[in-house]
Amino acid sequence: MTAKTLSFRPARLLVGAMLATLGAGPAWGEAYSYKGTESFRTSFYLIGGQYELYVDAHAGAFRPTCSFMGNFQRVWPTHDAMTLGSPVPIYAVPYRLDSTAMLPAGLYSLYIVSRTDCAWRFNILSTAQNGPGIAPVQLFERHGDNFQVVETASMSGPARFYAQFRTNHGATEHASGTGELSHDGTVIRTFPLTVTLDATSGAPVFIADIEWRPDDAKYLGKNAAKFTVKIGPSDFTSTGAFTLAH
Repeated sequence: MTAKTLSFRPARLLVGAMLATLGAGPAWGEAYSYKGTESFRTSFYLIGGQYELYVDAHAGAFRPTCSFMGNFQRVWPTHDAMTLGSPVPIYAVPYRLDSTAMLPAGLYSLYIVSRTDCAWRFNILSTAQNGPGIAPVQLFERHGDNFQVVETASMSGPARFYAQFRTNHGATEHASGTGELSHDGTVIRTFPLTVTLDATSGAPVFIADIEWRPDDAKYLGKNAAKFTVKIGPSDFTSTGAFTLAH
């Protein structure tokens, strides 16, 4: 099967608005922000709609040249991809992508190749053209000072269940919700959800931090998480699967 190409068009007055929103208070829209100076890989869900994308890569103050290349792709339910950067080294002129596009809902992946040594950043933000919604629930575990997306929760440490959401056309709206975990179709735990802002991107999120108890060992294996939320006047349900292990 041949992958389709993600198509973006140049955006006007985009960079300033995007960077002002990220980290400058609640945008009430989806936002994912990553940066580094080497190879990188991550995945995240988009609710679908109109998005702004900004990518920048440049050589450092004491380096005349550097390399940057990768791709941004939808990996589920279909495969679409776009190339970031180039095999050609970057000299005095930085690499910049500043675009907007309609993107369908799905699971997306960002991959920066191993030969990368530029200072780079990747930001994607839903625009105010979109209605409200919530992304699928994802499982995070703490690794050092950071949380990383995982598919398996270890009973030896806490787990964080996480879902970004957005309000109607970016309006400031009240959001609240409850969560539940289930095993073989039976609810095994319920809990309130916390509404907060993603520490990196500033996006609004529902989260729940779960401490595993010794008797949770009987739920080892496949499980499901479910968020039931209200965003403004609208009701939504979001789910995600995970595995519980020792």
